[in-house]
This record gives sequence, structure tokens and C-alpha cells, in this order.
Amino acid sequence: MAAPVMTEFDPLRDLAGKWTTDLAEQYLPLPSHPYHTYECVDGRLIMSAAECYENGFAQMRIDRILGEAVEAAGYILLGQVNLTFADNRWIVPDALVIKEPPARGKQRTWIPYMHAVMPIELVSPSSEDRDCIDKPAMCAAAGVPYFMQIQVPKSIGPVRVSVQRLRRRGAPTVIASGRSGDRVTMDEPFSVSFDPERFNAP
Repeated sequence: MAAPVMTEFDPLRDLAGKWTTDLAEQYLPLPSHPYHTYECVDGRLIMSAAECYENGFAQMRIDRILGEAVEAAGYILLGQVNLTFADNRWIVPDALVIKEPPARGKQRTWIPYMHAVMPIELVSPSSEDRDCIDKPAMCAAAGVPYFMQIQVPKSIGPVRVSVQRLRRRGAPTVIASGRSGDRVTMDEPFSVSFDPERFNAP
């Protein structure tokens, strides 16, 4: 009888459909994909490569454009963090407005959805459906109240911004939107007015 063939443990293969925050802390980042962003839906790991120049520029502008208004409303603006809905379900928005600091310990690595006021997503062409449909739906189902999408062109073109008030049931309501040259004015969840062109990279 032939001896069983021993294969090297491969987290991507052997943990497919089984990922949790505990396993993520143990095995991520993967040595073969050290600079990727890791998200998870019902135990299924989703990897995204590092953002392009345009989105990287826009991400750094979020604090400059929104930061003071967020702080004035009593909220906190974070960069990329793990926003968790369950041990086997999390997303990594490009920025996140939260109500209050989470407790020290694991909640500082895995921010519970109850803290979230508004995830901010820079829409990528490679993940447009997830950024515009799946992630807002996941947030709405959990009771996260708002969601912002910023779409920056990869070539010459306008920046588009949409801010939605989410509902557990039913379609979200767009409460502010615009493109380069417009004034996007928000009264909730904080008060701010800006031209989306400010997110456009030189």
C-alpha cells in the first residue's frame, strides 16, 4: 500500500471558506501576498492589491477634506481598519467614521460594526460591484447608518461622490452627491461642503 502523499499546509487552500478573525491574526498577511488588503465574507477570504496612485492620493485627502467636520460632530475619523460584522465577516473601508473609541484589546484590531457611523470607500474598477453594492448592503443589514463612495478617474475625468443613508430594509437614500465642479453639501452625519475635485490627483 502506497504511503499517503504529504502536502505542505497552504492557508489559502486549506482554510478556504473557514476564515475567522482568529485565523486571520494567525496567518495573515500571507508571505506570498504581503501588501494585499484582506476582507472576508462568510469565511471566504477576498484579497485586493494595493491601490493605484489616484486612489492613494484621494485616501490621503479624506482627512484634509472631512477631518475637521467629523471631529466637530464628536466623531472619530480612521484610515483603513478592519470593520467586523461577525468573526467570519469583515471589510476594510478606505476610511471609517466611528462614534467613539473601541475598547482596548482585540476591538482595536477588529472594529465592531456597532461603532461605525460611515464607511468611506474609494471605488475601484476591479471591485466596483463590491464597493457600490455588496459593502453598502452588508453595512445596511447590520444597522450602519451611512456610507460614502468616492470614485476617482484613472485618467482625465471628474471625481464623483455619493453619500447614502442606509436602511436595514429597502434601498438607501442618497443624501448628497456631485462631481468635480459641484458643491457636495452634507448636513448628516456631520456638516461639510466641498468640491469633489479636491480628491483628484495631479
